[in-house]
Amino acid sequence: MFETAYRQLIIAFFFVGTITLLNSCNDKTPESQPIKNKSKLFSTTDPSKLYFNNIHSIHYYRDRKQGTKLDIYRHKKFSRTNKRPIIYPLIVNNWMEDEAYLFIEENEFPDFNDSLSIRMIATDTVVVSLDLRTKENTFDFCHKIYKEGAGVKQFEVFTNSNTWIPIFENAEDKRLFFITFRDFLGLIEYSRHK
Repeated sequence: MFETAYRQLIIAFFFVGTITLLNSCNDKTPESQPIKNKSKLFSTTDPSKLYFNNIHSIHYYRDRKQGTKLDIYRHKKFSRTNKRPIIYPLIVNNWMEDEAYLFIEENEFPDFNDSLSIRMIATDTVVVSLDLRTKENTFDFCHKIYKEGAGVKQFEVFTNSNTWIPIFENAEDKRLFFITFRDFLGLIEYSRHK
């Protein structure tokens, strides 16, 4: 009786092993499911996050809002004055979703308009506006300033009093805006999207 049960067990293991082997030799690989609401532009990789955390994050204050999985990075060297308009790009690392976003925060300057418009004056005048502050619109807004504004010396912001006043008068404010945006591009490995 023991030998019969032993033989049946060996035969069962043989059949299970054969079926497992045949299944693993199947040429068809399962289709990967698309990830819902995932924009490739804002995706991060483990190497890009590691590089950002080890090299660039020391230049930023990191804040995590209670109850979220978002790390918000603000550059440490931005001036905190409210005597002149300053815009701060914030890097938001959504590490649970392997994404990063860029948002704009204004200082406490009293005359900021709800719709943020920057005028860059050089040989041509370029106006860049941010009306609806989505992650896509904010990226486009900052990217245009980064791309068009590298050689521009005069920047102005449109105010509630319907006038244009200088912004980035302090060269350090402009430099830090560009550095933050460049660090963000590295975090999302922007070069792989071109």
